[in-house]
Amino acid sequence: MRRFYWLDSLKYRHYQQAGKIDSMSKGAHVFVAISGGVDSAVAAALLLDEGYRVTGIHMETWKDPKSQAESDGIPDSAALAKAAAGSLGIPFINLDVRDRFYKDVVRNFIRHYLAGRTPNPCLFCNPQVKWGILQSYARQEKADYFATGHYAQVDRLPSGQVQLRRGVDHSKDQSYVLSMLSQFQLRHSLFPLGKLTKGDVRKIALGMDLPVADKQDSQDLCFLGNVDYRDFLERYAPESIEKGE
Repeated sequence: MRRFYWLDSLKYRHYQQAGKIDSMSKGAHVFVAISGGVDSAVAAALLLDEGYRVTGIHMETWKDPKSQAESDGIPDSAALAKAAAGSLGIPFINLDVRDRFYKDVVRNFIRHYLAGRTPNPCLFCNPQVKWGILQSYARQEKADYFATGHYAQVDRLPSGQVQLRRGVDHSKDQSYVLSMLSQFQLRHSLFPLGKLTKGDVRKIALGMDLPVADKQDSQDLCFLGNVDYRDFLERYAPESIEKGE
């Protein structure tokens, strides 16, 4: 079993009090959503260190062609995800979900704006696409769990219900974008970064020399990149652009 001993000081600080990620599942198979960023790579590393059998899975989503043209020459998320999986020595699967993503996420984003609302695409992407496709695929492949690099926690109650909680790093907490997940989806999910801070995650990534260790966090919409959403709406839903008073 591959172990990263340099993780011990961080692991024990956070896991001794609350137990390990899931002490009932030593040796279980988990599919980890590898995005190409530092968080998902470290999540996979922590699970490996806990003794899980880990497979990396990436979803190739639809992106605005203008955004892709502006990022020409920059490694795409699939290449970064594959490199991260390779550095960890885990199998890697890339699923093309562009059509489903465009239909369920991008078009929904446009519909919300046309209805006068301000959408958060992650709220419908997570249950319908990331968990709806990736977790479903993992379950079909007989995986015990599906994991991501979200900063959130799940409490497993004696009743069998699960309770979604904020990550300990409140400045990075992402529990709100997971709030639409079902009990079934949460019950079969792991969030290894829930008890870590972003600083801890960076230290782990640097200590492992992960190829994404220095990758900056992205706060843009994944399908727009640096393209302004007004520009996007003007091209894809020109009827949404009206002058105000």
